[in-house]
Amino acid sequence: MSANRKLNVDIDEDFEEEVEADVGVDNLAKYNSLCDDVKSNILKGDLSSAIKRAVSEAFISKKAPQDIRERCISTVIEAMCAVKTLEIPTIVKQLTNDELDILMKFVYVGMASPEVYNSSILITWHEKIVNVAGLGCIVRVLTDRNTV
Repeated sequence: MSANRKLNVDIDEDFEEEVEADVGVDNLAKYNSLCDDVKSNILKGDLSSAIKRAVSEAFISKKAPQDIRERCISTVIEAMCAVKTLEIPTIVKQLTNDELDILMKFVYVGMASPEVYNSSILITWHEKIVNVAGLGCIVRVLTDRNTV
């Protein structure tokens, strides 16, 4: 077999290394700042901005220390739980598909810990996200290598 016909079967490993960024002091400060921004929006009663801020950028990395990850996850789910059920569709309609995918990742993380988070609220969020983003959102979240 010639050299130009070889298949690199380790291409996924290379991709995963590129996607995951190092979590340094600057990134830890960024995560703390994002959590503080989301919490301040919650305290102001601006829940739409809190949700939008939480999903507007890569909020958390898999390589972040566990305590930082837990803080970020609980902050996002706290914002979701603070929203009244009747306001959820309005907030969901304001988000892009990428932001809805990120929000759905947080829904699944929260539902994985029913002893910590209110699953009934997360199920409501799940329903409203699927109504707007479609079933493809579920598939994209479940097959995405970048988890929260």
